Amino acid sequence: MKEGLITGFIEWFKNLGKLYQISMVFVVLGGIFIYYLRQNIPATILPYVLIAYCGFAIAVFIFLVYHTRYSEAEVLFLKPRKGERYNEALYDYLDRRLQAARSQIVMTGDGFGCTDRESQRRARKYIDKYRGILDKGVSVLRVQTETKSHEIWAELLGHLLRDYPGQFELFVLREDTAQYAPAMMMAIDPEIKIHCSANIMYTSEHHHGTTKQHLASFAFAVDGDADFTKEIANRVRVLTKEQYSVQVKTPEAAKQVLCSNPVSTI
Repeated sequence: MKEGLITGFIEWFKNLGKLYQISMVFVVLGGIFIYYLRQNIPATILPYVLIAYCGFAIAVFIFLVYHTRYSEAEVLFLKPRKGERYNEALYDYLDRRLQAARSQIVMTGDGFGCTDRESQRRARKYIDKYRGILDKGVSVLRVQTETKSHEIWAELLGHLLRDYPGQFELFVLREDTAQYAPAMMMAIDPEIKIHCSANIMYTSEHHHGTTKQHLASFAFAVDGDADFTKEIANRVRVLTKEQYSVQVKTPEAAKQVLCSNPVSTI
């Protein structure tokens, strides 16, 4: 019982933001400091020191409760700068949010086309980012919205299935469902209000020589809105039902589904 409480407290503390953690540490250290120096504090001053400490602790508690429950969500609109081929603002945002993930990521996405070296480089960098996240114990559920993908992208997803069985889950939409799905929906830590974030991205078709690509055109992100983040997560999970998608569990199946057979027949 005692070990369970300690473990639960440690997990709760780890899920707090740095500002909250630092505030709590100051409160605890202040209490310890007063306790060990109480013999050296004049009796006439000690009550005022205790009142000041209690007032500080209560102020910190009120701040944490208020900031957790009533802080306003931040809404961001992310679009490519003029002349940019890729939406760098979106990728910078995702880098920050993914690194801060603590519990789970639930998402859809069509992935990278891998039709040129730059796209392949970005695809590998993206997968490496997820490896770092998975290594921290974060679970990832991905619904692939592009039913036909480049062999390299299928292999990269297959490597995650091989190296993180059960922790990385992959579903591929059936062809008759994929046309109705946004290019990407992502919910990060939907159960942790302080850290939760959600974003939706849309793509547009671009032509580079004879190559056709779907690139991120614009996206909007919402940080700190637990209800919205849970709504996005639930919408993604609905797509994992059998009538909408096929679950892929092995690298071989990933290549077969994404590069060979139509998903609607699997």
